[in-house]
Amino acid sequence: MLELSPQTVVIESNGAADSTEIVVASCNAALGPGRCRPDDAEDVDAEWYAVVHFLDAEHRRARVEFRQGSRGGEEVNRRSVEFDSQDTREQRDRAVGLIVAAHVLGVTDFDAEPEESPEVEPPTPLPAEPEPPVAPQAPFRSNFGFDLGAHAGPGLDQGAPRFGGTLRTWLRLSDFGLLGLVGFRAAVRADEPAIAWLSPSLGLIAQVAPQGSRVALEIRSEIAAERVLARARDDSTGLNDSGGVWRFGPRLGIDLSWPTDRPVSFLIGV
Repeated sequence: MLELSPQTVVIESNGAADSTEIVVASCNAALGPGRCRPDDAEDVDAEWYAVVHFLDAEHRRARVEFRQGSRGGEEVNRRSVEFDSQDTREQRDRAVGLIVAAHVLGVTDFDAEPEESPEVEPPTPLPAEPEPPVAPQAPFRSNFGFDLGAHAGPGLDQGAPRFGGTLRTWLRLSDFGLLGLVGFRAAVRADEPAIAWLSPSLGLIAQVAPQGSRVALEIRSEIAAERVLARARDDSTGLNDSGGVWRFGPRLGIDLSWPTDRPVSFLIGV
């Protein structure tokens, strides 16, 4: 709570006695009884001394000097005021009294006892929301693809081996690793007699891969047709001879595929 110290002010005026009484009464109405006193009072000791100069007979213009303690005290403030012609003389005198009171109120010391602000407990931090679990990324798996490779093997019982290439395309038939394939092989033996092997095929692949493994075992079963072309030359006579034959039958094979979680993988097999 704030309490005002009981400062008082003595008012000296060059106006008539009734004018001074109105100024003092107006000041007391604002500050409280006995806080404002005329300079002819018996007890004129006060913290402030206000000298009111009315500059004309109608009190339309006035100057108020504020001094500390007495008429000869240090002047600390000065106010000049001019009133409207419509105001009465009594209204002007009352306004001067309010000007004096406003000065005292403006410089009054306050004996303030600071209120202790209540202790406010810091807000309890909200528990951090758990991050949503990140779904594991599904491994790459294509439903369609093709294989391109090279192969080597014996040509005849004796002589040079054969070398060739393989092209096959496949289609995933189920989620259990069953693939359908269409393939074509070609190989040649670069020796006398010269032989070429051309072999289209149709079959299935069973793909087996342990959980989380990047290596897959592929068991291949095909129905193949093979065209064998041969050409021979007799150096002693200079004659050439050629011929061909079709053969049909099953073909089995095993491949290893790595890595299985990429668009491109490597195959090795028999």
